[in-house]
Amino acid sequence: MNQRTKRERGKRISRPDAVEKILESCPDIFADIINVLIYHGKSVVNPANLTDYPSAAMYKAAEGYINQKDRDLAMWGDAPFSVRVIYGLENQTKVSQVAPVRVMGYDYASYERTVRQLKAKNKLENNEADYALELHPGQLLHPVITLVLYFGLKPWDGPRSLHELIEVPDELKQFVPNYTLNLTEIAFLPPETINQFTSDFKIIAQWFRAQRLGSTHELLKSPKPWVHVEELLEFFSVFAGNLYFQEFKSHLITQATKGESVNMRSLFDMIFEEAHEKGLAEGHAEGLAEGHAEGLAEGRAEGHAEGRAEGHAEARYEIFNQLITEGNFTKEQSIAILNFTPEELEGFQAWRARSCSSHSQN
Repeated sequence: MNQRTKRERGKRISRPDAVEKILESCPDIFADIINVLIYHGKSVVNPANLTDYPSAAMYKAAEGYINQKDRDLAMWGDAPFSVRVIYGLENQTKVSQVAPVRVMGYDYASYERTVRQLKAKNKLENNEADYALELHPGQLLHPVITLVLYFGLKPWDGPRSLHELIEVPDELKQFVPNYTLNLTEIAFLPPETINQFTSDFKIIAQWFRAQRLGSTHELLKSPKPWVHVEELLEFFSVFAGNLYFQEFKSHLITQATKGESVNMRSLFDMIFEEAHEKGLAEGHAEGLAEGHAEGLAEGRAEGHAEGRAEGHAEARYEIFNQLITEGNFTKEQSIAILNFTPEELEGFQAWRARSCSSHSQN
């Protein structure tokens, strides 16, 4: 078993919903999402003014039982009015056929929670409302807004409203209240919307759009530094299916704590450096062995030079192969990333053929 396989087996990969919630729970990212997707890029919600709102809400079912609804994430936040708003985020990595019903349940549970709190407050103050009224006139609820963030690479083709999910004749629609999803397809956001993000969520949106368009190599040109380095590395290790994000986590976190900028290019620089040093070391060892065997100074020098050259070439071949097989890049994208020459591409094909032949013999 090679060293990489050992490392891969030792890694514990998080679930998509877990890494999504960890990132979005950062106040700057949560506020950024709300400001762009609701307030069109205006700085309405201040991260400093956000407070956690219970993601688990209890409500009383029609049968009289107390049930619980667990939404992904919710916070109290500002609004450009004189009220506070309960903002909720729901993450979807796949299309759901019942999303309108589920989100409607989350919002209902949040409203029901506020009703119960107001009734409890009235009781504590010996100011209970009439049994039928339940609340005093003028006791209003806080608005609840839920955004559904869809991270799929294919367009959402599920219901976006309650009426799409139920069979209701046209003449009855006015009597059956509709419920519409506030759904955003992250991979399909236009560049002008993505550029409104100022937090690390901009990197996430850029990555999903690039994945959909098959242009992930373009991300290497993005100069935006990562703020939440550990959270982003965990996110990408899950969604990219690439353990490099885990493998170099400690190095990149150390780099960030030193005040050095970390971005997508930083990761690829580390990948290249590791493979390059490995190739140089192997080439150096092979050159020494050949030089000693010949017993000539000239042979040693030539062995060193050839070994180093071969080691450097093999390092680039290995990176090229890893980009294609593990990094979710196409051959053309990998050529662009490494600036591969036609001669190197020929050498890579020969190197890969030798490697496959060697593995088959073993």
